[in-house]
Amino acid sequence: MQSFKDKVIAQAQSLQRTLVLPEGDDPRIVVAASRIIEQNIASEVYLLGTREAIARSAQYSSTSLHKPGIHIVDPVRSEYRDSFSELYYSLRKHRGVTLEMAKEAVQDPLNFAALMVKQGKAYAMVAGAKSITADVLRSAITIIKPQKNTKLVSSCFVMQFRQLYSSFASVATRTIPGDMGGIIFSDCANIPQPSSDDLVEIATGAAESCKKYLNTAPRIAFLSFSTHGSACHPEVDRVRTAARLFKEKFPDIVSDGELQYDAAVIPDVASFKAPASPLYGKSNVLIFPDLNTGNIAYKLAQRTSHAEAYGPFLQGLSGPVSDLSRGCSAEDVLVTAAATLTQENNCVIPPT
Repeated sequence: MQSFKDKVIAQAQSLQRTLVLPEGDDPRIVVAASRIIEQNIASEVYLLGTREAIARSAQYSSTSLHKPGIHIVDPVRSEYRDSFSELYYSLRKHRGVTLEMAKEAVQDPLNFAALMVKQGKAYAMVAGAKSITADVLRSAITIIKPQKNTKLVSSCFVMQFRQLYSSFASVATRTIPGDMGGIIFSDCANIPQPSSDDLVEIATGAAESCKKYLNTAPRIAFLSFSTHGSACHPEVDRVRTAARLFKEKFPDIVSDGELQYDAAVIPDVASFKAPASPLYGKSNVLIFPDLNTGNIAYKLAQRTSHAEAYGPFLQGLSGPVSDLSRGCSAEDVLVTAAATLTQENNCVIPPT
């Protein structure tokens, strides 16, 4: 089986698109940029920041940036500063932003990177090694914009389990979350307390992520501490309502809820906890009831269950942007960049 990492790297290599990394003065980003070019994952990589700061990080990480395809861009001194200021002003003037305010805003590397994607100077953007999720999201949503008819921008992780897993010894040698070891966790980064309607939006994005990243039909489980009415609580009702609304909206997608984790991913458990479930314990998309649960779950799986966690990938944006974990490694940046470069870009304003 080809791993998620190998698959997205091969796809990115075949597409030869351009990447912008706004946190260019971070040593992990510098190392990743060098390796991305060395491995032909992107045709060009733009590192944002001052030449002095980026040079220091390159020296610190013993990395050479003197390679064709690597470009250092200082937003404060860039030739695009004036045109980007005009574009930012046109996007935000309805919010009271003046041209002077726009000129200051585009000096922020996150905004500058998003504007590069918006205007086609770069195809994709990856950030978050130093920036909090809220700041990455603010730039992406403000400039790149959500997809049409999308109410919120959520996220997912692609989790790939390296070892067979089960809570039950009798099936420990043959059970693994997801049909082929890959499974979507959503939302683990963006929406703290989703309503039932929000959970439907999150599941809609996660279904598309499953098709895109796992190359398979989604089988969606709405998770709870209850399975098919085993507990009564308003929080259970919220998840149960979301599962019902999603099924009404997308009857052709296999989905169920509310389900406990084991009933969602272990067939033997599902057979007695949820015998009527159409998932049969073979879910490949897990929708968590809130951000606390999702974030804790992915970190537990990553740190204690020998799972590789790729992402978070943003869902519902018009253009390809991914938000890194601040604990990321250079390898995480590389794989996230490769996956982001394979996404579709529907936000581009033709360059003037």
